[in-house]
Amino acid sequence: MPVILVLYGHSLGIALHSLSGGYRAGMALAWFLEACYLAIIVFVIALPASGSARWYRWVAPAVAALFTLGLAVDSRLYEALAFHLNGLIIRVAFQPGALAQIGIPTREFTRFAALALGLAGLDILAGAWFIRRFQGHRFRWWYVALMILLPVSERLFTATLQFTGGRVVLADSDVLPLQIPFRMYQFLSKITGKPYGGEEVLAVNASRSAAPVLPPDSIRFNRRPDILLILIESLRSDFLNDSTMPKLWSRAASGARMTHHYASASSTHYALFSVVFGLNASRLEQVVGTGTAPLLFSALKDHGYRMRLITASSVDWMGMKQTVFKDVADKL
Repeated sequence: MPVILVLYGHSLGIALHSLSGGYRAGMALAWFLEACYLAIIVFVIALPASGSARWYRWVAPAVAALFTLGLAVDSRLYEALAFHLNGLIIRVAFQPGALAQIGIPTREFTRFAALALGLAGLDILAGAWFIRRFQGHRFRWWYVALMILLPVSERLFTATLQFTGGRVVLADSDVLPLQIPFRMYQFLSKITGKPYGGEEVLAVNASRSAAPVLPPDSIRFNRRPDILLILIESLRSDFLNDSTMPKLWSRAASGARMTHHYASASSTHYALFSVVFGLNASRLEQVVGTGTAPLLFSALKDHGYRMRLITASSVDWMGMKQTVFKDVADKL
């Protein structure tokens, strides 16, 4: 269990920083219980081999070593991209030339894989020795009760935190993998008498008292060119040509055309978050849930820019007007 918390230590630290007050202590307890739940999974997977002491002595540490190796890979992936190992990542990783496309030399990957397997082998040998030396033969029912009680109590506790804390708690509760989704919004509303206004309302309330992460006046511009930013919903790249958009195409011909740009997300508010914050779209709940506003608009205002935002539809959706656009809400 401590190994799990160490592997995800960096991501847990970032998540802890995004919380305030009693939520920090609450989520720290929730993460401890979630790590216990992951350790229980290892025990349950190896349980069928417990009928034979000889088999179990090797199967249990082998399962633990491979599970830990998978968590080590997943923790690095989550740290970089803010989502866990899944089928899509595995399929992409096994495509021809995948390592070269992401900039990892084959030799370096081979060395890492050999080191990881070597450590897993040592872990298996140490685990087999430990079980042989200390294993008991008496079945204890309280082990089973504890295995059921820990994950159930953690899910109930975390669901309560999500009810009061909103999307930032929801995002932080998923830092550790393999957590079962569980919500109790309607039930808690009935027993507390407090209506659940939704994650957007909680984020808007947080934004009213949120302090800027970095003072806008600490940013310096070397020059002040005019800036025109155009965002078009669901535009296909092959529509940008001389026949479909002749004026825009002509404008692009005299500037820089970035032909390898990709949308950061397939959903509007996630992609828009990535544009104005400069962060991975998967960080939306963790950032906007705390009421944090982007530095972009306030920094432009402090450097004398006059801004005007024109939209074809309302941006007052998912609480974006009061969170993402709160510094320029009067310019919309």
